[in-house]
Amino acid sequence: MSFTVRESGLTALRERLGRLENADLSRLLRDLGGTAVKLVDRGFAESRSPYGNVWAPNTPETIRLKGSSKPLIRTGRLRHSIRAEVRGVSVAIGSPVEYAPAPHLGTNRVPVREYLPMRPGTLPADWRDELLAVAQAWVTAPR
Repeated sequence: MSFTVRESGLTALRERLGRLENADLSRLLRDLGGTAVKLVDRGFAESRSPYGNVWAPNTPETIRLKGSSKPLIRTGRLRHSIRAEVRGVSVAIGSPVEYAPAPHLGTNRVPVREYLPMRPGTLPADWRDELLAVAQAWVTAPR
């Protein structure tokens, strides 16, 4: 098996890479952040972690108090507080809500219900695929 690289293809690639060298990454980072926020929201809708684990169900007492069996959904405050913030050449995803760490990390009264992919060195496959698609679209978009 073989392939041929033509001079015109190399020239086009060189031009594309040259344009990317000085590209403003802020739009890409905003798009990546927006996609990550949508992925977190999907986890809330499906009551599962970014890694695919179903969240622990509410206890009967919690269901009685809040009137719903859906975990982490009472007012929607936490779910709708998830934001993306561009910080230099990175983007941070999180919530300013004071109780945001409790369900994500768990407490002696609240079971762990991860809603952000924070395990060191791992990014869930569906997150990786969707974020890569955003990055690839940005790289190939005309400038």
